[in-house]
Amino acid sequence: MSATKSETIYFDPALHDALLARATEENTSISEVVNEVLRESLADYEEEAEDLADLERRRAEPNIPVEDFLADMKRRGRL
Repeated sequence: MSATKSETIYFDPALHDALLARATEENTSISEVVNEVLRESLADYEEEAEDLADLERRRAEPNIPVEDFLADMKRRGRL
């Protein structure tokens, strides 16, 4: 593992038991389990943030009635 930082975290007792059980099952440490879960969670958050940024950029695009869009697609041979 690369350089690490330490932080004191207080877990709910049931959550701690679940983390300990998973770490034991995977033959790893609670720290590794927490790091893995946080990486997955943050990756999901980053994807969602990217999606929201894309939506924000698209707000500036003009609104086109569906009928006009379909007519344009037909005219260009896409339908």
